[in-house]
Amino acid sequence: MLTQLIYVSSRSVSCTQEEIDAILKSSKNNNPSLEVTGVLLYSKHRFLQCLEGEYKVLVSLYEKIKIDTRHTQSTILALYPIFKREFSDWQMMGKFVNFDTTEFQDEIKDMSSVDISYSLESPFHKPTRLMRLIHKYFY
Repeated sequence: MLTQLIYVSSRSVSCTQEEIDAILKSSKNNNPSLEVTGVLLYSKHRFLQCLEGEYKVLVSLYEKIKIDTRHTQSTILALYPIFKREFSDWQMMGKFVNFDTTEFQDEIKDMSSVDISYSLESPFHKPTRLMRLIHKYFY
């Protein structure tokens, strides 16, 4: 089932721009064969990533992502089925944005964390506010 997974994490102090460039390069090389698309937003202190693909592929990929030492405190904000990709033309694009702002923090603070062990039959709702936020910062 086509799925969208959105998570936020804290960027490690030691994570350089070169390492972010390496993340994006690796994603561009590996994601097409996995049929994964999405975007990566990052700032001095945070990452926000939206991934799209088959549910099992995303869960497996997120298990690898969350142990990456270039970030900590990874929290899933949304995991839900989709009918079509939001970012179908993006193999994996990254953009530096200043979302270390009060506005961004206020937007995500009341979005509850999602346990990845839940199935897609659970009552997930599409996080419209979160997608508007991603579009606002990405475009």
